[in-house]
Amino acid sequence: MLLFEIIGRRKNMDVTLGDSQQWFPKWAWERYERKQLKDLMIASAVEENDQKVVKRMLKVALCCVQYRPETRPMMSIVVKMLEGALEVPEPLNPFAHLFNEPDESLARLAWNGGGSDWSSSPVVTKSTVVMGTRLMRRDITMASE
Repeated sequence: MLLFEIIGRRKNMDVTLGDSQQWFPKWAWERYERKQLKDLMIASAVEENDQKVVKRMLKVALCCVQYRPETRPMMSIVVKMLEGALEVPEPLNPFAHLFNEPDESLARLAWNGGGSDWSSSPVVTKSTVVMGTRLMRRDITMASE
């Protein structure tokens, strides 16, 4: 949601604007889906030399607000996408659940493993705590089970 505020240069909800622009994340999705990003760039006063970066930020933001948590990318992947080290996949409609549209997110269930060929991060299946409190060791053990 912070990426949306950075892109839009405003709070995500602004009741002083017309109904169509009140909630910036949904308005941004609609511009993206209709391939009308030029409208978004103009409304957000994005300079031409920054538009490529803003488009990447928007795609990452849309990926991060997917309704189903398992369809959202891990933070390590988000950082790599923002840095440009990983290609940002085309996001699905993160707001479909609000309007009784078919749930497309079931078609692509996990960014975090199971067939995502664009992830360069190794999957850690076993870890050992070298230092830490007894409580930390217990929590890490429980999380790894």
